[in-house]
Amino acid sequence: MEENSSDRDRRVSRQFIKQEYGGIPELFYSHSTKAPFEHCISCDRALQAPNTQYLVEKAFRNYPEFETTDVIFEYAMCLNCADQMRKELSLSSLSRIQEFFENRVNFHLRRDQLMQSDSLNAPAWLKNCLITGEAQPSLEEYQIYGHFVDNRCVYSFLPYMISGSAVDEITNLLSEKTLGEIDRFIDENFGLPPELKKPIRDNPIIFV
Repeated sequence: MEENSSDRDRRVSRQFIKQEYGGIPELFYSHSTKAPFEHCISCDRALQAPNTQYLVEKAFRNYPEFETTDVIFEYAMCLNCADQMRKELSLSSLSRIQEFFENRVNFHLRRDQLMQSDSLNAPAWLKNCLITGEAQPSLEEYQIYGHFVDNRCVYSFLPYMISGSAVDEITNLLSEKTLGEIDRFIDENFGLPPELKKPIRDNPIIFV
């Protein structure tokens, strides 16, 4: 029997354990609409429909000399499309990325500590790099990731922030096949010139 979208969402989301829910933080709103993302970038699925699960990635660049921060790119993807994209990547890349996170992050401990001290305060979950511990204001570039169910933010292993230096570490783990799939994804969804592809190519949401 063919698996429907709801069944796939429940299956894919099993990795997100001990879930707590809060409203969607404005940090995860679309920069262009100033509101929560409404559609999956890949399949156009309505993300605000009841019980629809999706992921959001946003990349930022700090400009301390101007005391401002700019959004480099942003997008939302339903869990079904994220799962399908992972299947298209090389097993070697996925294995190396999984090992990287297992060696560098204790997700269970991090979640328990944050839930005890800051509960559902999203900025507290995003203030330091998940990998290096660097503080967000000190970073030239960084990316944030979140898991959502319709109009709710899920607090589990996500949300988190990754610094530009940690992104570079992850990029070095990727095979040529995986980089090619990421390039295809960028071409199909963003249509950017080569010099603007790098921030998205480096660490797309499919690695969450």
